[in-house]
Amino acid sequence: MITLDNIQPIAIHLYEDEWPKWCAEADEYFKSQGLNNVYWMTGIHGAKFGIKAARPYLRDNPEQNWHLGAHTVAGFLSGYMIYVVAYSHPEWEYIMFMEEDCIFRDGWKENLEQALKDVPSDFDILYVGHCCTQGRETNHIKGNVYEVKYPLCGHCYIIARKALPILIENCRDACIPLDVLLFDYVHEKMKVYTIMPRLADQHGTELPE
Repeated sequence: MITLDNIQPIAIHLYEDEWPKWCAEADEYFKSQGLNNVYWMTGIHGAKFGIKAARPYLRDNPEQNWHLGAHTVAGFLSGYMIYVVAYSHPEWEYIMFMEEDCIFRDGWKENLEQALKDVPSDFDILYVGHCCTQGRETNHIKGNVYEVKYPLCGHCYIIARKALPILIENCRDACIPLDVLLFDYVHEKMKVYTIMPRLADQHGTELPE
């Protein structure tokens, strides 16, 4: 049976100018939530890494003449780095990926433990935090677990080890933000489930359900 005890939490800090401050505060917060073994990774700093992103964003409105910035590409590469590092740890059967601004709702732990009992055992990804599920094709599985095609946001989700090769193989084109790429091209290859309502928000950000 999958429980929180056999899920490895991984956190990444992405805020370029305040990483040390955010990291320390987030680590204390996660510990207050009972997550004492968080594996921390430092994301790629777009400007300091020398990323020059001139690729146009063409998905929604090609007329807007908007180009992906170094920060967006750095976030994409940082997420990809998480998948590669996680796959290098064969002892991690499941990981829970969290951004540093992830903040849990009251009762999240009990609700997540129940969701882990209700989700099909062969799941690839279980979204704990997400956004933009309204109007999506939805199928109720059990309890608070649903199959939604597909949520957006990536501030908190659980990944089964067997899904990591799929993510690594299909997330090599930083043409759009990572969560949008998963939505458009990757999730259709996976067994993706979503906890509704979400159990995790992003600090200081109002996310649509």
